[in-house]
Amino acid sequence: MYVTIVKKFETFYRDILILKFETMHVRSNMKNSFDNFKIGCNYLSSNAGCFMWQRWDESVVRKDLELLNDNNIKLLRVFPIWSDFQPLKIIYSEYGKYKTVCSGAKEAILSQENNSGIDPIMFDRFQTLCGIAEEYGMQLTVMLLTGWISGRQFKPPALEHLNIYSDPFALRWTTKYIKTFVSCFKEKKNIIAWGLGNESNVMNSCLNSHTAYVWTELVSNAIRMIDSGRPIISSMHGLTVNDEQGPWTISDQAQCCDILTVHPYPLFTPCFESDPINGTRNSLHSAAESCLYSDIGSKPCLVEEIGDLGRSICSESAGGDYLSSSLWTSWSHGCLGFLWWCAFDFSKIEGMPYEEFSFEGQLGLFRNGVAKASAGRLQDFQRLINTLPQYIKILPKRKIDAVCIVPNGQNVWAASLSSFILSKQAGFDLQFAGLETELPDCELYLMPSMCGLNAVKRNRWDKLLARVQNGATLYLSCVDALLPDFSEVAGIKIECRRAQLHNIKCRFSGSEFILPIDPGHKNFIFDLVATHSEILAETEKGVPLLTCSKYGNGKVYFLNYGLELNLANLPGAFDSEIDYSQFYKTAALEVIAKRLVRSEKKHALALTEHDLKNGKFACIGVNISGKELETSLLLNSSVQVKRIIYGSVKLQDNSFTVHLKAGEGFILELRKV
Repeated sequence: MYVTIVKKFETFYRDILILKFETMHVRSNMKNSFDNFKIGCNYLSSNAGCFMWQRWDESVVRKDLELLNDNNIKLLRVFPIWSDFQPLKIIYSEYGKYKTVCSGAKEAILSQENNSGIDPIMFDRFQTLCGIAEEYGMQLTVMLLTGWISGRQFKPPALEHLNIYSDPFALRWTTKYIKTFVSCFKEKKNIIAWGLGNESNVMNSCLNSHTAYVWTELVSNAIRMIDSGRPIISSMHGLTVNDEQGPWTISDQAQCCDILTVHPYPLFTPCFESDPINGTRNSLHSAAESCLYSDIGSKPCLVEEIGDLGRSICSESAGGDYLSSSLWTSWSHGCLGFLWWCAFDFSKIEGMPYEEFSFEGQLGLFRNGVAKASAGRLQDFQRLINTLPQYIKILPKRKIDAVCIVPNGQNVWAASLSSFILSKQAGFDLQFAGLETELPDCELYLMPSMCGLNAVKRNRWDKLLARVQNGATLYLSCVDALLPDFSEVAGIKIECRRAQLHNIKCRFSGSEFILPIDPGHKNFIFDLVATHSEILAETEKGVPLLTCSKYGNGKVYFLNYGLELNLANLPGAFDSEIDYSQFYKTAALEVIAKRLVRSEKKHALALTEHDLKNGKFACIGVNISGKELETSLLLNSSVQVKRIIYGSVKLQDNSFTVHLKAGEGFILELRKV
């Protein structure tokens, strides 16, 4: 199949305004593309990995997809390697002067029919892949600019030494390639979405957030000029909440794309390497990061890559538990889908990156055609989803009890992650809100580990205090934040503050325990007295740690310690016998009392509640402890269990007991009495 460009455009920017109207249809089409929770994997051929297009073997690809289909894997993320599909070269003349651009090993001069420098052979091969996938009823998400994968760059030779994000020459050939590719394959019905690329934010260093935004908007609009009917996936990893932390921000990607993504590997994401892969922290990783992205960006999120990184990290059994708990929590927390990295082991492939990053050889669902435990867990969960009633399969959003205000001037991810986990262990659900976004109405607001001179803007602070005056509760933990009128708000008088270098002995609710100090960041404690607040916890020397004050019709809980930042990198913090979530539970007593299902002790389950309408609710619980678990839960007197949809559940009068293997879950249908 030789490529011709279907449509020419007189100018690139002329049509951008038209796109603002055309892409209004993308949201409804996206609902059709991701109608149910999607389960699949990242696909590169078993014989060649990222060299599959150069070392093409149709019989291998067909055998691969047959095996995946036999194991009920119906969604593949695929990677047209950019340097293979647009093998541009620059021809130089005397004195190194630029002469022209050609394409491929034979240095073919570009023609009117192929003025984008694509390789028609590679396009034919991609056409074949699409056809085989269609035969097996498989859907594809296509990563258009795969210039980086598995630790190696794959940019076209002519662009290798240019900054992809800002160089005009690079941007010109990027848009030509995108428009040609999308034109050729937009009629393929089994392609359900276009991805910008694979982790495109690491192809070069990026000067600032303005450059990152313009590049993303340029690529997205180039896609939409040809195909405005499919959603565009960001396909980036490691976005930031604000541009002080890095140029690639959640909000910018959300403005330019339809779907945000996370790649929640334990080793490549801060705060996760310290704990067992199947423990509490890692079991909640994909859900916590996805919720942060979707809440800040107001766009849905896809767990696009996830994996256990092989037997040097964990056994197949522990990796299976991790996969299972991540699947359950991703689904129950509203993710669009879940794709494992990757389909096959690559232990015998020659060439970089597999020579250097040899662990890449053991990350597949299948080894030599034999399914691993991870493949079985994926298949089990897919079967479960397929058998669920439609009103559960398309799960309504979970009930939200609190808003976590993501602050400035600190390690935002560390504080947000700890807050998410602690809320789960305390028995309630939160959503995130950025400092620049509208403040959602809620009964409980959390401001975790506040830091710095600009911890919160005055306008946001005033709006928040107005909510508290009207009856909301505010929990605020502090590292060294400077907050306006804080003594009056918290009912305290600060005498002075001092650096806290050592662990703190805490007395709280009749028990004594240690509050850890992480030397990796600054820590302060305030010497203070309670003026019109109640002291609920204190140090062994009598310094107030947790206070509660009335503020209008609401309450303010002040924790004189950066709880969330100090726990974020502490090994075993969330699986400890010390229940750090009791600070959250104390501040959230009123909202916890309204939950339909709750526990009297620290939760080893990730619970969510979903309103099914007409007095019916779904309750989903996931064992995130990393071990087999039997525990009892209390039912709110306003509901009773109508139906056990899934799981080992034993009912009592106003409670029930669950018995779950590591990583497994239960589903109940509740109804009002």
